[in-house]
Amino acid sequence: MQLDQAKQEAQIAQQQYEIQVAQYQQQVANYQAQQEAIKKERDRRKWEMLARLGAGIANSRSPSLLGAINEGMASAQGLAPPSAPPPPPPPQNYTVRLPNGTQVYCNYNAGYMSCR
Repeated sequence: MQLDQAKQEAQIAQQQYEIQVAQYQQQVANYQAQQEAIKKERDRRKWEMLARLGAGIANSRSPSLLGAINEGMASAQGLAPPSAPPPPPPPQNYTVRLPNGTQVYCNYNAGYMSCR
């Protein structure tokens, strides 16, 4: 009778062990799935940033490579690309009457005035 009871207790202990092993394996599988999801998200963000960097460089309005790279980096960080520089003021024409009565036609363009 004691032998039967010991055998039954051993079977119960074996069943508990198998349940614990199954729980452990499930935890390991969950952890691995979580780590894989984290890796996929990290890779997705990396490729997304590289795509924004490339698009920022390709769409750059900068005349220099360094300026294009800077615009690409700003784009990769999610910053808006700089707007186009403001256009220069249009040339302005003036007519000036000198004290002796003659008219002089002047043109003012980007900080330079020429008269004829």
